[in-house]
Amino acid sequence: MPLPGVAIARGIAFVRSVQRSDGGFDSYSSPTVIPFHPEKTYRTTFTPALILTALAGNDSATDIRGKLAAWVSAQHSRAWSFNYWAKNTPERQLQPYPDDLDDTFCALVGLYRHDPLLITAARLGVIIKLLLATEQTVGGPYRTWLVPASAPDNWQDVDLAVNCNIAYFLRLVAKPLPNLTALIDEAIHKQVFASPYYPASMPVLYFAARAYSGHNTQQLAAQIIAQPVNTALGAALKCSALTHLHELTEAAPLVQQLCAGQQADGSWPAEAFCLDPSQGGTAYYQGAEALTTAFAIEALTQYRAASHKTRPLRSRDGSQPGSEHIVQEAKKSFTHLGRELKRQVYTMIDKIAAGDTSQEIVMMPQLFANSFRPSKPLTTDTLATLSRANLFGWLAYTIYDDFLDEQGSTPLLPVANTALRASLKEFEATLTGHPAGWKLVHTTFDLIDSANSWEVAVCRGTVQGDTLTVLQLPRYGKLEKLAERSLGHTLTPVIILLLQGYELDSPEIQGMQTALSHYLIARQLLDDMHDWEEDLQRGHLNPIVTELMRATRVEPGDYALSELIPRLRRAFWQWTLSTMCTRTERHITAARRAAARTKLFVPNSSFVGLLDRLDAILKDTRTKQAAATDFLQAYKKPLA
Repeated sequence: MPLPGVAIARGIAFVRSVQRSDGGFDSYSSPTVIPFHPEKTYRTTFTPALILTALAGNDSATDIRGKLAAWVSAQHSRAWSFNYWAKNTPERQLQPYPDDLDDTFCALVGLYRHDPLLITAARLGVIIKLLLATEQTVGGPYRTWLVPASAPDNWQDVDLAVNCNIAYFLRLVAKPLPNLTALIDEAIHKQVFASPYYPASMPVLYFAARAYSGHNTQQLAAQIIAQPVNTALGAALKCSALTHLHELTEAAPLVQQLCAGQQADGSWPAEAFCLDPSQGGTAYYQGAEALTTAFAIEALTQYRAASHKTRPLRSRDGSQPGSEHIVQEAKKSFTHLGRELKRQVYTMIDKIAAGDTSQEIVMMPQLFANSFRPSKPLTTDTLATLSRANLFGWLAYTIYDDFLDEQGSTPLLPVANTALRASLKEFEATLTGHPAGWKLVHTTFDLIDSANSWEVAVCRGTVQGDTLTVLQLPRYGKLEKLAERSLGHTLTPVIILLLQGYELDSPEIQGMQTALSHYLIARQLLDDMHDWEEDLQRGHLNPIVTELMRATRVEPGDYALSELIPRLRRAFWQWTLSTMCTRTERHITAARRAAARTKLFVPNSSFVGLLDRLDAILKDTRTKQAAATDFLQAYKKPLA
């Protein structure tokens, strides 16, 4: 059985060998699902668009993607919509279809994943007009076909798979729409993932997994895990879906299945992916070896990338264990639990570790131990214990935050309680003989809970349907509460200094705490700038929302969200974003200065790297502000 890397390389070679000279790919139509028996060859936009997306994360396929992206891009209409049939193919006249949002957004996803610059602000403005023309309600969901309102009812359907592909595109370029998240939530609740355009549930689950940004990921993952798959296409789609949801343990056997099932020429067999036009009352199904192979390449590539995110981060002397080892050791703390609780804890640990791309959760103690100038060395076991303490605390408060946001998943509450107890146990083990440090731990958790309590009591409006009721606007002052909510993140760096002999009231620890506080504020402001609309729709008055309301003279009272959000959105892009970016930049600068004054850090330390990362996000945010201005201007223009 080939290794994933070998299988990927062989698969790419096969896809390259069957790519047409114009950059596109053929698709095939079969009257049966199993076995898939091709009777017709078609040129569609759909198959090449899916292949482009599937190969987007693989640099070894750059040559394939370049020609393919040019071909897909040439298929768009003046309104930037796409048709199932490729241009200049006979079926455009023999079996005409209107343009539709499924082909449109699968094509747009592929182009954006290949090169985000292909979807300019001006083009995005035109694309948004397509959505406005097809929305069933304001903010979605959206009808499939681009037809007049007078068209028959069978052209007016609202389809889950289609809306998942729209949601995924919006998640890539901006942020998900709450109505589309709610549509997927409804499917999760009903456990029904079906579409008349797809013969099985697995393609719809695949689309949903990559699109979903709600709070029911565990339930969605459970439904995907329960989905039986007996083919290469099913295994590839299921593996990718689970990897999107950070279920790497469940995805691993599917990787083995794919590697074992690769054919001698490097391909995986053609299978029925979606429905084709029927012939004489007989249903036909679309598939292609190149499509199945591209999905398999995507699954293997994404799994490898997600696995590597938790690969070891080494210390300067190479002696410290990496995050992958720490995660595995962390799981051993819960081997005594019952089967279901243990499974849920393991799933949450994997999810957090997979998303910890900066490694500031699992490896926070090692990052700072390596950042400080040589001092009293700490043992590998001590740093690993602090890593577990930080990981478990982060896990607990991640779940608690969902409850504070009124979106908590009740089955996860025992997981949070178990993790919080485990976090305190690890801190206690580290701080034996250090009563000041143990008191700091308890004081810190009290401050976290107090900050959360203040936020729930003061920073909440109520939402009933479209009506937001605001009783008071919170005053965030110097934003200390933003740092206090995440103070657990400061514990391990301070404890490292305590164990090295510094006192709690020393200039070094005081300066370290100041630097970390400014860092946490800056990070939270950047998150709030991204999430303010979603927060407002839930009645959460974060600092950005509060600033917007004061800037636009919104007083306490009742407001229609459908009217308030566009009003605040204009203010956000025109004035408030710039103001909050400047404020965020000041906190990043203050963190750098406080860290420098401690004289604790070596040059180019990991903490400086975390601040550099915030600067990069801030730069990207400012770039998006400029793009938003271009977008608003383009949106106001009629189609040429």
